[in-house]
Amino acid sequence: MRILIPTDGAGGEDAPVASHLGRCGSFTVVDEKGRVIETVENAGRHHGGSATPAEQCLSLRPDVVLCHGLGRNAVTVFGKAGVRVMVSLGERAADILHAWQAGEARDALYEEACAGHG
Repeated sequence: MRILIPTDGAGGEDAPVASHLGRCGSFTVVDEKGRVIETVENAGRHHGGSATPAEQCLSLRPDVVLCHGLGRNAVTVFGKAGVRVMVSLGERAADILHAWQAGEARDALYEEACAGHG
């Protein structure tokens, strides 16, 4: 299973979880045991790229996205692709993963997503 976490800085298990998926500095992809598979710089539209952040995330083939917040467009894009998006608390990537493992994450809802982003 591939779990994508939007992180600040260069990413990794000790990187802070970004407050908003589209504005994160990197995407950290881990397996269900917390092993880092890859970290990728966010090159989406908010950072000068041509793809939306959600489209860039999909290119990393996640099964689940764990985050603090995201825009409505991202919720829609992930939903159409069959990627489950969940929100939870956790300061670092490892923390939000542990919260998810403990059943402390919930599905992201379109109605609760940031309306300013799609």
